[in-house]
Amino acid sequence: MHILANMYSYDEYKKLVLACAEMNTTTGNEKSTERIAATKINAQRMKRIDKQIQIREKIVSLVKNNCVDLGWILLAESWCGDGAQNIPIIAKIAALSDKIELKIILRDENPEVMDAYLSNGSRSIPKLICVNSNEKQEVGTWGPRPVKIQ
Repeated sequence: MHILANMYSYDEYKKLVLACAEMNTTTGNEKSTERIAATKINAQRMKRIDKQIQIREKIVSLVKNNCVDLGWILLAESWCGDGAQNIPIIAKIAALSDKIELKIILRDENPEVMDAYLSNGSRSIPKLICVNSNEKQEVGTWGPRPVKIQ
């Protein structure tokens, strides 16, 4: 895997999104009014989802029974609506196990990584890459959005 720019824990990423919303800006290369507005909405979405999300017991059991060290690398940007809906859930699942380390990276700061994980030729996010930390091998990917929404 490539050298990754600015890896964030979920708490650090959430603080970044909230700071962008407060400072009337956004992450990524495009600082359009639409993306700034989306960042503001997403900051509120993330706070709401953090308070309300409850992980199903089946998933809790599955994650807690995992005995493999996993690295979850999640490509995101503050303006991405799907990210705001899914990243808090992914983070809560990762937090269930000390065998999972979640790091969030920004899509536009990591074009080599993003280009290795295109969805139908597009830089669609969020994109989760799961790596076996011990073997340094990719286990699988998820994203950019849940199958039911596609």
